[in-house]
Amino acid sequence: PERWSKEAIAERRRTLGEYAFAALFQQTPMPEGGALVKRHWFRYAKRATRELVEDVEGGRSERRLVKGFELEMQGDNGPVREWVRQDKCWVLFSGDLALSMEQTADFTAIGIWYITPPIKGKRRRILVFLLHEHLSSPAQVPRLKALYLQFKPRRIAIEKGTADLATIQHAKAAGLPVHAVPLDGDKLARGLPLQAAYEDELIFHLADQPWVAE
Repeated sequence: PERWSKEAIAERRRTLGEYAFAALFQQTPMPEGGALVKRHWFRYAKRATRELVEDVEGGRSERRLVKGFELEMQGDNGPVREWVRQDKCWVLFSGDLALSMEQTADFTAIGIWYITPPIKGKRRRILVFLLHEHLSSPAQVPRLKALYLQFKPRRIAIEKGTADLATIQHAKAAGLPVHAVPLDGDKLARGLPLQAAYEDELIFHLADQPWVAE
């Protein structure tokens, strides 16, 4: 206690995530319960429109319907809801490409995220759409382009594997804002920051979507 207060320990647990905290502070590499991402950490958002008073040309103000998201978070005394405007968020695509059409092969997965302005000092990430299909290499860039025209992302982040380079090059040639993300470490090492983000209520799933249950 003379070195670490309870508040400092709690903050370190939130920052590191349960897995790393258990290894560094409890000398056990896996927290009780085992799973890397726990179901009770899942947080959800829903689309919610609000009527706001907006400034318009000529120095006038008028009421407008503004699209946004309502995020359900865990407060000290139970669930709390935070509302964020959609037009104050920016859009990110994150993708892991697969090149085989075989049903036993890996899927091409593309997540579409709205990145919020800071809420309680932290930006939140709302997964609003998930593409999870077997796509051939020639079909991937047209699908990316169609999604780009629909959502207008600021960046498309694609895992940079050897087999993905041609698709990434074709996507850049098509004018898409693709950023190749190098693979750093194994799947567990790459998953730890995501695990910490789930635990710290930084990731939300758009509720009532067909892919949410899976």
